[in-house]
Amino acid sequence: SMRSSILFLKQDKLYKAAAPNLPDEYNNAIEGLEIGPMVGSCGSAAYSKKRVIVSDIATDPRWAAYTDLALPLNLRACWSQPIIDENGDVLGTFAMYYDSPREPNRDEINDIINAAKLGAIIMERDRSEANLRIEKEQLKASEMKLRGLFELSPLGIALTDMSGHYLEYNKAFQEICGYEKDELNALDYWALTPKRYDADEMKQLQSLNKTNRYGPYEKEYIRKDGSHIPVRLNGLLLNAEDDSQYIWSIVENITQQKAFEEEMRLAATAFETQEGIVVTDSKSRIVRVNKAFTELTGYSEKEAIGNTPAMLNSGRHDKSFYS
Repeated sequence: SMRSSILFLKQDKLYKAAAPNLPDEYNNAIEGLEIGPMVGSCGSAAYSKKRVIVSDIATDPRWAAYTDLALPLNLRACWSQPIIDENGDVLGTFAMYYDSPREPNRDEINDIINAAKLGAIIMERDRSEANLRIEKEQLKASEMKLRGLFELSPLGIALTDMSGHYLEYNKAFQEICGYEKDELNALDYWALTPKRYDADEMKQLQSLNKTNRYGPYEKEYIRKDGSHIPVRLNGLLLNAEDDSQYIWSIVENITQQKAFEEEMRLAATAFETQEGIVVTDSKSRIVRVNKAFTELTGYSEKEAIGNTPAMLNSGRHDKSFYS
């Protein structure tokens, strides 16, 4: 009687794909068998990429290490054909076992070859489906991570078509604009942009067409309540498979930065008044003086920096006055 098996190869080891008529004891014993030139019929066939015909397991040297396993189970002959894909890589083996020593005839050789070809088709299909499944799982996991970053980002992120219509955006972008989702869906990029930025916008579009990027670019958005909010934008041109184009934009609310810059400007203006001003560090060393100070004291800025206010000692005040 004939019994058959299909084994698949993974990292130079053979594992059962199908062997319905072989004893479990045998299948379990050869599970994960590493291939090699003297590893039975299947291990040798996978290793050599050639058909291996063992007409008598009891006497064939390739089975020397496995006769104690095979013979008590009445496995006396084994013919194995490697299953090879279109690239020449071994996918596994197809084998036929017999309970008596024997050589295959021409028809049986053809049966082995055809069975291995069919096995290659099935295995390649299964491998493609498995790879596709893995890719889908990886893509899904990647999309979930990106979605989390998209939703949780403190920066506004928005996707528009080339006409400026908003297709997708995160919560931070809505908060910058002040619009609800259904309201924003009815607007476009230009509805949020004051007219005075038209010339600058053209320059950014030229950069986008030339380099596939635009920005960093500072402007203002018109919010729902009519107020203007300062923002910094960076963008990327996205080419889809259907040849359509989209723009991903990162939008940063720079209100606090602008407020800080204004405070610094006002402080600088106040610093350059007609009153002499000295700025010292924690050790009372002078780190900055204004123009009025140099005019009032006669000391240059270079002479004053690094000294302490004690340099102005007139002898009319005690030490604590200059400390």
